[in-house]
Amino acid sequence: MRIACCLVMGFILTSFVAAQEAGKTFVFQNDYLRLGLTPQGAVAEFTDRAANINYALQGPPRSLFRVRRTSKTFDCTKLTRHGDTLRAEFGAAGITATINVTVKKHYLMLELADLSTEDVKWFALSNLGVTIKDHRGRLLNTVRNDSFAAVCQALNLQTESRQSVLRNGTVLGGYAWPQFGLKGARLALVGCPAKERLAVLEEIELDNRLPHLKLEGVWMKRSPVLKRSYFLCGGLSEANVEQWIKYAKLAGSRYLMITGWMKTFGHYLINERNYPHGFEGLKATVAKIHAAGLKAGMHCMTGSISKHDPWVTPVPDRRLAADAHFALAQAITAKAKSVPVTTSPQGLPLEEGYTQRGGITLRIDDELIKYRALSERKPYAFLECERGAYGTKPAPHAAGAAVVHLAERYSWFMVDTNTDLLDELADIMAGIYNECGFDMVYFDGGEALGGQGPHWHHVSKVKLSIVSKVRRDILVQGSGNTHLTWHIYARGNCDDPSARASKRYLDFHKLPRITYYGNSELETELGWYALRAHDPVNFATTPDEVEYVCAKTIGYDVPLSWNTNLRNLERNRRSMEMLTLCGRYEKLRAEHYFRPKVCERLRVKGDEFRLIQRGGEWEFLPVDYGPAVTASVGASGTNQWTISNRFAAQSLQVRLRALPALAPYEAPEAAVLAGPEDAGKFASVGQSAAVKQELTASREQVKAGGGSLRFTATNEGPSERVWCGQELKFRPPLNLTGQYGLGVWVYGDGKGELLNVQLMSRNDTRLEHYLDVDFTGWRYFELVEPETDRVYDYRWPYGDKRALSDGAPNYITALSLYYNNLPPGQTVTCYLAPIKSLVLATVKLRQPSLMVNGRKVTYPCTLRSGSYLEVLSPNTGKVYGPDNELLKEIKLDAGDTPTVRAGDNRLAFGCEPLEGYTARALIEVIREGEPFGN
Repeated sequence: MRIACCLVMGFILTSFVAAQEAGKTFVFQNDYLRLGLTPQGAVAEFTDRAANINYALQGPPRSLFRVRRTSKTFDCTKLTRHGDTLRAEFGAAGITATINVTVKKHYLMLELADLSTEDVKWFALSNLGVTIKDHRGRLLNTVRNDSFAAVCQALNLQTESRQSVLRNGTVLGGYAWPQFGLKGARLALVGCPAKERLAVLEEIELDNRLPHLKLEGVWMKRSPVLKRSYFLCGGLSEANVEQWIKYAKLAGSRYLMITGWMKTFGHYLINERNYPHGFEGLKATVAKIHAAGLKAGMHCMTGSISKHDPWVTPVPDRRLAADAHFALAQAITAKAKSVPVTTSPQGLPLEEGYTQRGGITLRIDDELIKYRALSERKPYAFLECERGAYGTKPAPHAAGAAVVHLAERYSWFMVDTNTDLLDELADIMAGIYNECGFDMVYFDGGEALGGQGPHWHHVSKVKLSIVSKVRRDILVQGSGNTHLTWHIYARGNCDDPSARASKRYLDFHKLPRITYYGNSELETELGWYALRAHDPVNFATTPDEVEYVCAKTIGYDVPLSWNTNLRNLERNRRSMEMLTLCGRYEKLRAEHYFRPKVCERLRVKGDEFRLIQRGGEWEFLPVDYGPAVTASVGASGTNQWTISNRFAAQSLQVRLRALPALAPYEAPEAAVLAGPEDAGKFASVGQSAAVKQELTASREQVKAGGGSLRFTATNEGPSERVWCGQELKFRPPLNLTGQYGLGVWVYGDGKGELLNVQLMSRNDTRLEHYLDVDFTGWRYFELVEPETDRVYDYRWPYGDKRALSDGAPNYITALSLYYNNLPPGQTVTCYLAPIKSLVLATVKLRQPSLMVNGRKVTYPCTLRSGSYLEVLSPNTGKVYGPDNELLKEIKLDAGDTPTVRAGDNRLAFGCEPLEGYTARALIEVIREGEPFGN
């Protein structure tokens, strides 16, 4: 009887498969989803079962499975089903694949069980196209609308998830790669109600033994802990931990993340300057943080290895990552200054440093060698070599010896993730975390691991390895996000702060990422926010900058993270005021004090607010600061401008900062940075596709120095949003301390292009100066303060962070000239007299004044360069020094205060003239609206 039943069932199954192959789809369905595949392997349906809506892309058939061999991609041409196993054939490629499909209650699991050949570039387990495109989460490889969500999630380190955007939908891809093993590659396909998506993702983690982290007993993705703010503490030590605790509590932060606790990356030897009691001192410091009711975080550099770590010196470990391999062409002695090799070292770097990728270090046996030049043609060689680098021992080496070029990022070597050195590194890092009792970790520099191969694999491998060895709660953040680190990362949206334009940096760099991370089901923060003291290039942080970001944290209900050090906190004399303000915002955010409509208003980009209390209730006052205008009295610049007031008429409020003066162009100590004799030394740094450019010496227009630099560019395209650039490098770098101001004579053509004169500093940072060429003939410019907000008005090839990060005038590596805003179909030409660096002078602005719509107010004070006057009341003004130290209060006559009317207002700046200098001031007019609240 049993045999008969089996025969009948076999006949039915065979008949069913035959019927499907005759034209019906193969259907896999669970509680939420119905997936239908045609006998040709195309996706016929991806259907929300509850609503009976098919979200599969229509039109030309889209194969779910694909394979790439040599330079061609092949779609599945025939698909057969045997129970839960699919056999895919790829026509002309002559390849067959076996895919196991497991139907889970709320998702489908696909596994590549077999492939007829491994001679492929990749195999796609998913090429799923869906019509949904509202909320694309590229990191998680998900997309959803208000009703339904689709996810393609990799389940192991063999499998990559990748998303592509189409005009009419989204493609959720999943790929297996031969270098990581094709067989066993596995992914989950999800189609579920949008409101159930997190529950399904948690189910996938638990079913497949993926990391499933908890914080205070709650799955990390749902934990309220993620709403807590933190400090990234530069130089927190045994000696100063109590100060940091005080500051964190004042700001309402719940975590202190310690940087600089290590002496080396790799072995993570303890920095005994900060922790004289070594490991026990670090452990005791964490205990003090816990005793204060706070949590402790551990900052590290993921897979980096310091050049003075025991894995490097005195004997380099053979398991350091390499990115190029050679063989020694002939034996060399211990004193040889060249390393002959059998193949060309073409393309390897000739420099090392934080921004250089690759480095200049070789390993032969147990010796490290640094080279300075290459012979890329026969006889191939590394030249000008430093033997016994990093404390290794120079030695003779035999012909045929392996010559290894060590991979380097951010000036550090890296662990080879395919060796057991990774296990040793993970043991060390997790051991420190466990033993010290840390609560949080930040894996910095993770993106550098992409130098060993596919970023998604190597970054994931290192971080998952470390976390797997942690034996206590861990809140994980870091750089180098992947679809697999999603399972361990708690939140995102933190990176190095801007030194300037902090408000617009937040608007353009940070706020869009809230959506980016949120679409991938990751919590976000606003960080890292700098609280700075004054330096030669940048102003000290002011309360309105802090309040701007604080208001956005309430608007979006996200935590704030600070990145600062005690030096900045103690030098900036308004830091306690700002931390107290931050703490007040944190308390109100935690209490959900404000209604959703208020929060929605706070989210508007560019809109600023001041927190006020009226009648015992907290409210917001809309405020407009600036835009900041540099006005001058003297030979160059302008002292007149117009501002618009969108609020009602009101008394003038202002912040007026005295700026340093610049020595005259003809001053004997002026140094020529670039003149016509340097034209041939400039090199193109590129241009937009439609642009042609040229920089030459010229005598057509001459203002000084016997000649000019002629910079011309032609825009052959339809858009003015294009760029081009030329660069003059300085070797060695220049030290322009005290002399980084530029004097520039420009002969303009009046066509409206933007000329960007910039100094490049360490780490590829740029001190930019924008000149609007809306004039004809010669005009003189004094260029001192780098650009701030205007960086975001143009597209540059190097990104906003390079233009807004710290730049050190004592380390100038290049002078660059860029064009932007080029009129379509036209050629622009500017002539520049020799560009000079000029000494900056500290001066005093006496009796500064403002005229508003013909009515003048003179402020009875003297402002030294760097200090500023802040007037927020018709009766009183306060004078602050460069580090926000309160110098004096001045009494004002309210009757003398001009009115800023609604709409446009004409302003003019004045002061007592400076003999031999142009008096310069940075002026922000402040306007207030009507308060609002709950």
